[in-house]
Amino acid sequence: MRLSNVAMLTLVFSDTAMAEIILDVQDLSFHAGVSGSVDVNIRRTASDAVDFYQYRFVVTDIGTNVGTLRFRDPQSDDENTDPNYLFGLDSPGVTTVTENSPAFDSVVGTDLTLTGFGVAVDTSNLLFARLEFEHILPGGVEPSLAGNDQFLISLVEADTVLLSDSFDVSSFVSFTGSSGTLSAVSAAVPEPSSVLLLCACSTAGFICYRRQKRIS
Repeated sequence: MRLSNVAMLTLVFSDTAMAEIILDVQDLSFHAGVSGSVDVNIRRTASDAVDFYQYRFVVTDIGTNVGTLRFRDPQSDDENTDPNYLFGLDSPGVTTVTENSPAFDSVVGTDLTLTGFGVAVDTSNLLFARLEFEHILPGGVEPSLAGNDQFLISLVEADTVLLSDSFDVSSFVSFTGSSGTLSAVSAAVPEPSSVLLLCACSTAGFICYRRQKRIS
């Protein structure tokens, strides 16, 4: 019987001592006070197959931040619309559960192949997960004041499982996870000289328009 229940695997732990598969959270800069997404790639130093996965990622603060970063609830779960997704179209679609609280923000996801054949993972990066987030600011706080916020998104390895055969709960695939740094930046404000140039171009365009209208 194929595995489809996340709860069945919450007590299963993967042996990462000989880990070769890498789950790599990408670093990302985003505009303060907006929503976005960050990709997690999967690759391997050699070659192995993956037929099922369950993961958990968490958000933690780096230093003292003005805003709060949370996983969006619900996630859109649209990974398999990306041609670079691990399971491609051979998947019923990712299922995720977001768990947000004042002290704990995490997202759990699971997927498997429809055919039951493992997908080969090699040294090329494939999309493993696309995690959607929102940067929430306190009421009345301008995004410019949160331009130095930083957060860490990390894989919880104890709650993550990769199987090479979803029919076999003992077919663990060893792995290791990285953390990605998400850094908020303030929206770019044009330099004074740039503003003057923009105004000059707009004025010149208006004059040309008036001249053309007179001639016609």
